[in-house]
Amino acid sequence: MTKNTKTHLIPLKKVFLDSDGIHILIPSDIGVDSYFILDTGASKSVIDTAILEHVEHEKIEVESIESSHIQGMIDGEFVQIKQIQFGDFICHDFQAVSMSLSHVNSIYSRFVNKPIAGLLGGDFFDKYKVVIHYADMSLCIQNTE
Repeated sequence: MTKNTKTHLIPLKKVFLDSDGIHILIPSDIGVDSYFILDTGASKSVIDTAILEHVEHEKIEVESIESSHIQGMIDGEFVQIKQIQFGDFICHDFQAVSMSLSHVNSIYSRFVNKPIAGLLGGDFFDKYKVVIHYADMSLCIQNTE
């Protein structure tokens, strides 16, 4: 049986951080109107611990060897968020590492008027076959949930 696939095209926000270059943000609703940073260099998505108090979530155990090595390099816990919305795409059971992003939010507060709730990493991009369209600043997500 084949799964139904729906394509979502979500507008992105380009932010110029002084001489540090261009950063790309995606608007999100995680119980808080916020942004996620698109981080193509991150293997795992991250959620800010400060946001977790506003979000239905649970801690998850890491069982695989590969994930255990990742956990050893990361100072945080693995959590599962019940629901996050990016544009018209609703992501259920979003898994991420929770850690403080207070330093990130202090930098970005000069450039955007919403908090940075987290970072979208390679795990998210791979799962949803994400394509970033720089020409029109949009993100294409393939949803098979």
